[in-house]
Amino acid sequence: MGSYKEAGGLGKLFEGQKQSTTSELPPEMVLFEHPAEELTAAEAGDMLVPFAFEEALCRDVGAGLVPPCLHIWSHPGGVVLGLRDSKLPHAEAAMAGLEQAGFRTAVRHSGGAAVPLDTGIVNVSLILPKAPGKLDFHDDFRLLASLIAEAAAASHPQAAAQIRAGEIAGSYCPGDFDLAIGAANSAASPSAGRAARTSCTRSW
Repeated sequence: MGSYKEAGGLGKLFEGQKQSTTSELPPEMVLFEHPAEELTAAEAGDMLVPFAFEEALCRDVGAGLVPPCLHIWSHPGGVVLGLRDSKLPHAEAAMAGLEQAGFRTAVRHSGGAAVPLDTGIVNVSLILPKAPGKLDFHDDFRLLASLIAEAAAASHPQAAAQIRAGEIAGSYCPGDFDLAIGAANSAASPSAGRAARTSCTRSW
């Protein structure tokens, strides 16, 4: 990770955003990988399995039973709504319409916006213990965004140098920590930029 930081990549990544104390990754972490092609038939049939797995991890990390974790996973397909979206006036009708169109749906017990799942979508969750009296999700998102950018820099340094964090107009779930390559052109030509949503979890 040092090369990206030394090159000033993190400063460019959050250019124009209000800065706060940047958290650091713990010295010891556990990596869990669950790619779609390695799922059992039962796991592939239930989109909520990865979310249930992470809820269990949150409890164990918060209790100090396991070190902080990084969970990388994908799923064959479907749309998972968060609790917020599931309460919208036409959510039930929208889910029925998706099911009729061949897209499976489910409601997870956390989050807000709907999340599309597909074998080509990689989900990354960072699960860290919560320090007493401290709950700043902006620091958590900033840490995960930095981690993703540094991982990209290891294999694609030129592309990583163009990554910027900031709301992407027109994205399915816009937020301050959307990551984009070539974002300046993405509004006019969606194929010109690639974007990713960051997701971070703090265990209690």
